[in-house]
Amino acid sequence: MLNVSLVSFYHRLEEYPSRYSLAAFRLAAHNLAIPDVRIRILPVHMDESPEVTTKRLNDLSTDLTGMTAYIWTTDKVQTIANSELLANPRIVIGGPEVSALDICSFPSGTQLVSGEGEDPLRRIILSILTGQEGDATTHKDVVFPSKYTPIYSEPFMPALTEFEDTDKTFTWHDTSVGCAYNCGFCGHRIRQGVQARNLAITEEEIKGIGRIGFNESAIIDPILAFPLGRDKKILEWYTQYAPDTKVTAYYRSEVFNEDTINLLASTNMQEVIIGLQTLNPCVPSWLRSNDLTKAYNFLPQLSQNGIPFKLELIIGLPGDDYAGQRSSLQEVIDVFKPNSLRAYPLTVIKNTKLAAIVNADATGQQEWVHMDQRSRAIASNSYSQTELNRMVIFASALTSLYNVLKPFENVTFSTLERRVLDELGKQDPDTMHMFRRANDKEGRSYWKNELK
Repeated sequence: MLNVSLVSFYHRLEEYPSRYSLAAFRLAAHNLAIPDVRIRILPVHMDESPEVTTKRLNDLSTDLTGMTAYIWTTDKVQTIANSELLANPRIVIGGPEVSALDICSFPSGTQLVSGEGEDPLRRIILSILTGQEGDATTHKDVVFPSKYTPIYSEPFMPALTEFEDTDKTFTWHDTSVGCAYNCGFCGHRIRQGVQARNLAITEEEIKGIGRIGFNESAIIDPILAFPLGRDKKILEWYTQYAPDTKVTAYYRSEVFNEDTINLLASTNMQEVIIGLQTLNPCVPSWLRSNDLTKAYNFLPQLSQNGIPFKLELIIGLPGDDYAGQRSSLQEVIDVFKPNSLRAYPLTVIKNTKLAAIVNADATGQQEWVHMDQRSRAIASNSYSQTELNRMVIFASALTSLYNVLKPFENVTFSTLERRVLDELGKQDPDTMHMFRRANDKEGRSYWKNELK
């Protein structure tokens, strides 16, 4: 019996209450039927020490370990892979950051998979079973199987008993692969190729989600509205087959029209998540990748029609500054009125258009950005490091206060700003440092305590 352990990294359980990654589910579903193979999914919290994770893998008599390299898991993946405590060094690594990994920094026996991982993992498993393993290689193939194994299907779901206490609170559901957009800051586009998943398979999965009775399903699909009418089919299937499951979906304001508003209003939505980035026109269009006219035309209609939605902004895009960010926040709060609001400090991701202007001031370019060792933006052509610190602290304090008060009262930007500036004016080092971390959970906890 070959024991395969797929590591599922997780955190932010309050926001996304599932310990099982969609990648691990799909890999397991595609390969469960191989004879003489036992596949387990091992949930690993990001705060768990590599030593503990290694021991858990050994306790499962793991013959092959699968891990996913995201920008936030890469260091942990490398530490686990290189642990001398790991009993079996056979390791396969996939994920969007694979192209940035150096195979030489991993032990012999490590294989990197670029693209869809289901078929490459199958080939690796079969090569071990047949004794035909080769040297460590990097699979460059991007595989688009014509038919995926449905995750939520009768053959797959009984096997979930192999996994630790899978509950029915929340599930991910990806209905496409890759992204058609080319946002200058985003790493999603790095994955070559884009394809909507087979609609017949998607329909079967939604039937399974309804049959199992998940409370919430978060659709991962940056091209949900393409081809035209595809989102209508998918959301109507949720209404038909899983009416009690609340749906979270990612949309761009650029795809909104009257039909979209009506569709969302008639669906059991938990939340529509919209990456707005900024409303500052001084940020180059190639970087913000949004249509400001569309945003002003349609985003107010979400709140007017009772559609719950969250807006996400980015702090520190080159071209933005404190005044521009303040204006964006004011418009978002007073005009769009989202149910929740987040602002994330800018991270420079390898192989993006943004990464191409790192330290570009040295060559006289007009647009540039500096970053620290953790790839976080620290200065640009439009703001200094000092101004960015001020931007992060202000946005973090304001958005977390908004998220505390919004469910209970009709808040305005001016009211929030006065309260935030009064608090920041105290210059308490611990408070300033806490807001500098831009952790919404910490910020909300702080404000709840202050408002008692």
